[in-house]
Amino acid sequence: MVKKIVLLIIFNMIFLFSDADLSQKFMIEGLKKYLSGDNDGAVDLLQRSIEEDSSNQKAQNALLNIYIFLGKKYYNETGYSTSKKYFEKAL
Repeated sequence: MVKKIVLLIIFNMIFLFSDADLSQKFMIEGLKKYLSGDNDGAVDLLQRSIEEDSSNQKAQNALLNIYIFLGKKYYNETGYSTSKKYFEKAL
């Protein structure tokens, strides 16, 4: 719950205080997908954000956090074998 609140605050700050170029738009949409539970959609949009602007540290951090979240989630649900790919992507 706290994570979702923090992401909403970040989303609002980005939207209100930036020009929201294409990379930022992909990042914002990716965060929206994540908050709605669409992890795959979030990953896709955050990757597109990084492709548009490889220096977008906020998108990189968000993607990293999603990979870690998914790794933990799948580790708890199915064990190490499924979660391994997400932890490797986080590296």
